[in-house]
Amino acid sequence: MTTPARQESSITGHTHPASSWQVGASLSATLTTADESFAALHGEWDELLDATGNASVFQSWEWAYTWWETFREGKGLRIIALRDGGQRLVGLWPLYVHRVQLMAGLRLAEVRLLGTGQEVSPDYMGPLATPEVEPHVAPALLNWLSSSTDEWDTARLTDVRSDAWWLPALAQGLRESGVHASEEPRAQCLYAELPSTFDEYLKRLDKSVRGDVRRRTRLLEQNYSPKFFRWGGEPAESGIDEIAELHRRRRAQTGNDSGAFGTPGYISFHRLLAPRLQARNWLDLYGLRVGDNVVSILYGMTYRGVLGVYQTGFDPSWARHGVGAILRSYVLQDAIRRGLREADFLKGEYDYKGRWTNAERRTVTVTINNANAMGNLEYVQRNLGQQFKQAARHYLPAPLLRLAKKARASLKHRPKAGTT
Repeated sequence: MTTPARQESSITGHTHPASSWQVGASLSATLTTADESFAALHGEWDELLDATGNASVFQSWEWAYTWWETFREGKGLRIIALRDGGQRLVGLWPLYVHRVQLMAGLRLAEVRLLGTGQEVSPDYMGPLATPEVEPHVAPALLNWLSSSTDEWDTARLTDVRSDAWWLPALAQGLRESGVHASEEPRAQCLYAELPSTFDEYLKRLDKSVRGDVRRRTRLLEQNYSPKFFRWGGEPAESGIDEIAELHRRRRAQTGNDSGAFGTPGYISFHRLLAPRLQARNWLDLYGLRVGDNVVSILYGMTYRGVLGVYQTGFDPSWARHGVGAILRSYVLQDAIRRGLREADFLKGEYDYKGRWTNAERRTVTVTINNANAMGNLEYVQRNLGQQFKQAARHYLPAPLLRLAKKARASLKHRPKAGTT
């Protein structure tokens, strides 16, 4: 494997590989750092997504590019593209580099998968590749990391399926390289395989859940004549605004300022994303209306016969009627009518997910540490916890240890806000 030449980076002030290099005998790699080149990959990215095993909508160009448009400030684009002899795109590592706070006064350069981080929370992330190129994908990432050691301190690949096709090859390459690396549990993603009828699906649920859904649905239909609908002719942005308002009402009632649709960035991202998903027929945005009021919304994304339930929201004044569960039952009935094979409730530890599902997947986080001072520092801090102070004396160079102590001391003695 050829090591690329090096050139200056305008993002970090460090070095990174040249814009193209050879990978083996028949593949070439290019490094994309410009927004214009990223935008131009759209059509090829779509074709590669379709060719990739176990690909998700979160790996689509639509998700990645919208995320970059919204959250790119302070970040450096690093997309590794693999091409065959005919210059066809056959592999892709969508990445970015940014600075994160490690400890008082110290920041490290972290490599992340494009589309992860900030307020949004995807699942099932990773590289894209045609089947014949899969063996070369993990080595391509390791090649770039090993030839760009001045540019990064840690690589943190989050929200990866624990059974991802590329993980074993990456693990083997990391063992052979001898660098510090770990794979840690990330989240549980609950899902349900969908049968041919909704009655059959209900029979799989606990008797109490089944009875509660039927009773609440009957009462709401008898007393309020609710209207179940899917955003189609309406602008998708209007649905995002509606669900954001439902979450705002919920936060006002509970006094909890955290959660989905709680920041301008989160809302802006989904207002940009929803119409792009709608244009691809991937958007599943459902509502339940009583009179003139939308009382519940389910925001989902369908790809390859799987409905991913990304967010839900309901009007707290209608909570006692179970409008969230009623809308969920309507959506699942519609999914079965459409012939979808699975409803994936994705990550998030909520009791209701366990009541509506019968299977689970797991995601993991892979962390790779550079063998430099900051990479070692992050490794020690993350793995040794309370023993960090003692271990740091052994792992850290004396100048860096003195800098860390000085930074902690300056923060400790900094006047509090409102004091002199």
